[in-house]
Amino acid sequence: DVLYANDHFVVLHAASAGAKTLHFPQPATAYEVYEKQVYGQNSTTITFPMRRGETKMFSLCGEC
Repeated sequence: DVLYANDHFVVLHAASAGAKTLHFPQPATAYEVYEKQVYGQNSTTITFPMRRGETKMFSLCGEC
């Protein structure tokens, strides 16, 4: 898998299918920008399924 991250965004591109888990250093709300869906509110961990070749981009908000 390929991961790009900074203080405001996390992008994950799946090299293989399956459940993916992201851990954040502090609680955040993870909003997937392509799907327009929240995957976790004020959480430090999110887990979600991905297909091989799929890309997800999460906008992180620490005070949402």
